[in-house]
This record gives sequence, structure tokens and C-alpha cells, in this order.
Amino acid sequence: MIKSIIFDWGGVICYPITKRLVARLKEQFNTDERAIRRAYFKDLHDYETGKLSDDEFWQNFCKELGIKVDEKLMMDIVKDVEQLDKEVYDLLVQLKKTKRYKLVLLSNNIPVMVNYIRKKFDLSVFDNLFFSNELGMRKPHR
Repeated sequence: MIKSIIFDWGGVICYPITKRLVARLKEQFNTDERAIRRAYFKDLHDYETGKLSDDEFWQNFCKELGIKVDEKLMMDIVKDVEQLDKEVYDLLVQLKKTKRYKLVLLSNNIPVMVNYIRKKFDLSVFDNLFFSNELGMRKPHR
């Protein structure tokens, strides 16, 4: 019998952001898409596991691209591309109402997004929340 259901945030409850994020950054900084992807993914593991702060990650990102650091702008762009999948969220609400399952959120995520998610979205549908940047590890982890 199924007792718990684990959901991911990015790509499940919210639409994947990478493609939209890269497009916005490319537009904002008039920079090559491959360079943006390389700079973004270079330190992402450390960022998602809490080894880098928001400021440190975006400073490294901007340095890699040779652009002026504006952490607030970067964080606003990241938050702006987040889009909730209403159908999935509605499913969560329905599952919660049944009281048959323990609902768990398990997400590789970054500090700015975790803070934003906690403020903007009703997470009370979950029995437990696990964010990689708070745990110091990301999935999969061996």
C-alpha cells in the first residue's frame, strides 16, 4: 500500500526554469547562450548544496561572463521565470484532502528560490519539506 508520495519542485510542481532563465539572461546581458549555460552550471552543485550563498554564486556567474554584478537583478530574474503548474498543484490539494498519503517535497534548489517558494506558495499541502541547499546534499546522493 502506498503511504507517501514524494514530489519534486522544478519540472513537476513548477515548470522547468532553465530554458526560460537562460533566455532571460541572454536578453538582459546580450550574451552567448552557451556561455550563460557554462557559467550557470559551473557552480550550481555547490549552490544547490548550500556551499555558496546567493551573492557568491551570482558574483561567480557574472565574473565568468565578464558582466557587472547586480545580485538583486539576478535574483529578480530567477524568481520571475518560476511558473507554477496549476494542474499539479491542484492534484496535490486533492491528495491532501483524502488524508490517505503523506506528501513530501524533495527538491534540489537554491536559497533565493527556497525563500521565494516559502513566501509565495502555500506549502501546507506537504507533510515534509526537504531542500538540497538546507540539507547540504542534492539528489541523487550516494
